[in-house]
Amino acid sequence: MPQIPDRLRICDEDGAELYAGPADGAYSA
Repeated sequence: MPQIPDRLRICDEDGAELYAGPADGAYSA
């Protein structure tokens, strides 16, 4: 199993990439 990164890359329904980090919260890249 790979380690969980500090930031998780998530794609929203529009196909844009969202990044969620423990210190950053969620923001659009």
